[in-house]
Amino acid sequence: QEVGADMDKGFVYFIASPDNFTQRYLYRARLFGNGEVKRLSPVDQSGQHRYIMSPSGKWAVHTFSNSETPPVIDMVSFPAHKSIRLITDNAKAKEQYKALGLQPKEFVKTRSGELELDAWMIKPVNFDPSKKYPVIIDVYGEPANATVQDVWSGGSLWHQYLANLGYIIVSIENRGANAPRGREWRKCIYGEVGTFASEDQARGIQDLARQYSFIDTARIGITGWSGGGSQTLNSMFRYPDVFHTGIAIVFVADQRLYD
Repeated sequence: QEVGADMDKGFVYFIASPDNFTQRYLYRARLFGNGEVKRLSPVDQSGQHRYIMSPSGKWAVHTFSNSETPPVIDMVSFPAHKSIRLITDNAKAKEQYKALGLQPKEFVKTRSGELELDAWMIKPVNFDPSKKYPVIIDVYGEPANATVQDVWSGGSLWHQYLANLGYIIVSIENRGANAPRGREWRKCIYGEVGTFASEDQARGIQDLARQYSFIDTARIGITGWSGGGSQTLNSMFRYPDVFHTGIAIVFVADQRLYD
């Protein structure tokens, strides 16, 4: 994703994530050169970085966050990515969130056949690995968005609340989701909305259950909103042996009737 350019110095700036599809970093390359790229986002800030860059490419408003860190916003100058002024660090919000003593969102890997998928899980605060826990899968699964992202989402307090009712909360990023995994990842679902996605959700949770013995495969539920509601229906009807209950919210039951 292009962020901007400095035509005077011959640089183009863009967001990429070659090593971790849940994160985003700023890179720089010369407009005319050998294609060498350089990461500019600070190496001690793992998560997602966003930039609103000036037309000259010399200044930007920079926002950093991750799943446990509320947005830190500052003004930076280029080409050195030097922080000039702190706008807000949300230190109080970070302190208040930490004081809740919640389990962190754990980013893990799962598989759908030969394909490796990103996923996360949230456990109850009184988690006991010797027990079996029911699972609630939060799904979206369509091309407009992504759910497995290392970015601040209000502390995922709704998911934390559900986890502390005694569930393992899981989200799995299926094929076609808005993640930086290349053309084939995005385009493969053309004419196949709901098929590959539900397959990845089913195979993904089965593989997680093989990895983590505390997942109770007899008590797996799934829920989602809009496209996630549609994927909930697809998953339940295509894989009833995997998904035992679900809540589909504002779903599209028939793609032929969608606008």
